[in-house]
Amino acid sequence: MDNVTSTRTDEKNTSPSLPTFISQPEDNYAVPLASSSESQSLLRGKRRSGSGLNFFRGYGAALVMGLPILPVVVSAVTIVIYLSNTSISGWFSIVSGAASTYIAWLLVSLLLVPLTSPRNANSRSYGLLESRFQQLQTRLNVLSNEYPLGNEDPKYKALPEYQKTALNEAHDKLEEITEDIDESNTRLAWTQGYGYVNVWGMLHRAEEALVEVEPLQVTMRGAVHDKMAISNSQMSNRDELLAKLRYAVKKLDPSMIGLFKPLAVPAPPGESESPEFQQLEKEVQQIADHIGLKLSTGGHAASSPTDNAHDSKQSSPGWEDEARGRLTLREVRRSLNDYRDHLWEGLLRARNNLLGVTFVTSVGTHILLCIAILALPVNTSSHATIIAAVSYYMLGAIAGLFGRIGQATLANVAVDDYGLTLAQVMSRPLYSGLAGLGGVLLSSTVLGITASNTVQSVFASVRIDYLIVAAAFGLTPNLIAGGLQNQSNRLLSALRASKTTIPDKSASNDDGQNAGD
Repeated sequence: MDNVTSTRTDEKNTSPSLPTFISQPEDNYAVPLASSSESQSLLRGKRRSGSGLNFFRGYGAALVMGLPILPVVVSAVTIVIYLSNTSISGWFSIVSGAASTYIAWLLVSLLLVPLTSPRNANSRSYGLLESRFQQLQTRLNVLSNEYPLGNEDPKYKALPEYQKTALNEAHDKLEEITEDIDESNTRLAWTQGYGYVNVWGMLHRAEEALVEVEPLQVTMRGAVHDKMAISNSQMSNRDELLAKLRYAVKKLDPSMIGLFKPLAVPAPPGESESPEFQQLEKEVQQIADHIGLKLSTGGHAASSPTDNAHDSKQSSPGWEDEARGRLTLREVRRSLNDYRDHLWEGLLRARNNLLGVTFVTSVGTHILLCIAILALPVNTSSHATIIAAVSYYMLGAIAGLFGRIGQATLANVAVDDYGLTLAQVMSRPLYSGLAGLGGVLLSSTVLGITASNTVQSVFASVRIDYLIVAAAFGLTPNLIAGGLQNQSNRLLSALRASKTTIPDKSASNDDGQNAGD
């Protein structure tokens, strides 16, 4: 089998063989690789020489994965050590708790290294990527058989320049996907989710390029798909994109224009002469000029000395209309893909920002715990104070956690949101516990539940009234976090609306990355 195609046209391989997703035994990561025996041996040597670097990349990503909850675990271990013996000093509890937790973190992270690979960091997204990659591979395989890449092949030379460029772009994006997954299979980008979004973007660019090359029947099928996705979407330029679709279909296959007419208002008889279509003509001409595609304004290809080098397909009267139509369909597909990719990226940013804020908050909480332990004398009453504070914290955390679980149940949405919902559930007890402690202090000082104003007297013992206050205040983060929840719901709603089918609101929806693509 042959090597992966390169970027320049004169170096393109004429073999239809393309890279595939295969599992490498060296490190158990499934990645797309070049498929010749010679190139495979080179890649195996490269993998063996860089296996240590890949391991440390994965180990570093695994360490970062545990950072958001690490301070919480350190605090819990410190409290257990402090309460286990009344004669233990505060410094010993803090140092030993941190040391034991950090050692355990380093050891556990070794077991999490496999989870940093593209296949395991998000197995669903990787499975969808693998399926779409194989589809793209098959489509390019067919085109490679029909138009072998090479300057000397007559079929390839007969293609118009814009189709040659698009075909080369598709092959180059396929190679970029192969290299990106192969060279970054243990990078932090996969655990953060950005690796998947980047690969989806490259996959979309390759599919968009094929719009200009594939047979007309396949292109029209894609146009129908785009029309269904855009019609239900929340895109601000939805009407403009639908008008461009009608324009492209009229250029490529006027017999199918009925499938693209607006539902509310029928298309006028002279649609091609309407101001809307005249404006589209100008926009398409501007895009063609920008990419160097020569189109005339009278329905025929612009004549020049180089045009004589092309076959009758490029010089025929219908070539220009086909080029305009395919170019417009590609721009519409690009707009739809960009819209959905930006929504997925918004979910990832929200999740990663939430995890970052959770880490900072948990570090601050641990510092407050250390200050409290060091400020208290080593005796039984000090332990009672810590027990009371922990009780109020835990009750507030439990109340907030149950409130968040209740919200997730009422949402009734099953979406692969790259762990955003899980991050919200994990962070809620931390904020609710702090809110419970703050509520007890606030009620004891401002509301005057007790006449004593010292902090140590408030936490002298566990009181029922304070437990009720802690539980009530533990629910307040559910109200404060409503903005983030509403933002997430808007992103997910926009993703569901841009699918090719209208989701059933009475049931859970499965909104994979490829849904609506």
